[in-house]
Amino acid sequence: MIEVVEVDLMATYSGKLLYWDYENDGFYSPSELDFNVDEEETIDGWVARNKNGDLFIYTHKPERNFIKSYWMGEISDMTPDNNVFPSLTWESEPLEVTITIKPKKK
Repeated sequence: MIEVVEVDLMATYSGKLLYWDYENDGFYSPSELDFNVDEEETIDGWVARNKNGDLFIYTHKPERNFIKSYWMGEISDMTPDNNVFPSLTWESEPLEVTITIKPKKK
């Protein structure tokens, strides 16, 4: 029997990823879920680099906080590796991006 549940991604202090099911008040590990993604999905957002070099994806164009040396805005659940977009610096303006997610072909 297939059961459809709506979950939110959570991270533990140790960095382990879990998915929280609010309706049933419980956690799932990624291996317990079949995300059943058949189609390509796109996410639109903005990428900006803080003065310390950390890179974040924002849901809307962030604003620079010169006093605290970081960008302010709603951060996406996805965190890119700091090595991507090497030309994007603290001095750069945020970069508008579209991220494409698609299942691997079997």
